[in-house]
Amino acid sequence: MSKRDKKSGESLESEKFMQDILEFKKWLNQRTYLKGDIDKIETWITNLYSSIKYEAEHKSKLMNSNEKRSLIEDYKKIPPKFLDEKTRIAINKKIHGIKRTNSDNYYLRKLKSNLKEKLKEAEYYESLDKLIKIL
Repeated sequence: MSKRDKKSGESLESEKFMQDILEFKKWLNQRTYLKGDIDKIETWITNLYSSIKYEAEHKSKLMNSNEKRSLIEDYKKIPPKFLDEKTRIAINKKIHGIKRTNSDNYYLRKLKSNLKEKLKEAEYYESLDKLIKIL
């Protein structure tokens, strides 16, 4: 699906939503006594809210799948020698949704703790780099 098709699909959805709102406004303007129509008003608002909620969920799912694809592509760019074999196997199982063993979970936890340590070190190196640039 091209970007143009996605945009046209989004514009059609927004146009439909606007038509629903205008239809609701028209119906509401025709009413003179709203107390008897509270149930109908609640139904209209519920339907409009559910359409907004559905659209937001749909967009977030698309964004998540696009983000996941880009993260997988970034992972594929990492040289094979950077990670040990068991960690790489555990990551591949997590990516593809294959059932992980206790060993796989251990290697993922180990990777996570190593990442935290390396990120702390990176912060220190960043501050040292800034210090050197200033001096």
